[in-house]
Amino acid sequence: EIMVKIDASGLVKSLEEFQKEAKRKLEQMTKEFCLSVIEKAAYNTPLGDASLYPGMYQMRHAATGLEPREGLARYGWDVAVDSSVALKEGYGRNTAEEAIAEAWGDLQSFRLGDVVLIGNKRDYVVGPLNAGTGSKQAPNGIMRPTVNQIESVYRQDLQRMYQNASTSK
Repeated sequence: EIMVKIDASGLVKSLEEFQKEAKRKLEQMTKEFCLSVIEKAAYNTPLGDASLYPGMYQMRHAATGLEPREGLARYGWDVAVDSSVALKEGYGRNTAEEAIAEAWGDLQSFRLGDVVLIGNKRDYVVGPLNAGTGSKQAPNGIMRPTVNQIESVYRQDLQRMYQNASTSK
């Protein structure tokens, strides 16, 4: 009789380490992809100009109580991990950067299996701005150019994001 004894404990340990590393890299890649979506959406959303269109901003203020300042639509972009997208209020010229920074913070809780929602609950973002109506900054709307850019990131950058996910993150 011939018996072969194989100690697979090294292989099992190696596979467990691979699984942990792959999970960590997939999580990091997903966070970076979601962040790129927020970036594209925020920068494709018109900033607005309260000095050029004071009447429109005053009408919005009278109707909603929102400040007659630009930046609200850009700041409205939000990411939610296993929850719903918030209706955010923020103003100023740096609202895209602020929304992106907040999104990155929110994405840190993401784990594989979580649902990530990205959106903007400002009604005029969904309607007139998305249609390109009256916007010199976004004549093609918001979603069409954003989706085109997201598809480009998906095709070109996901592999790079996965490969660049360092072991220290």
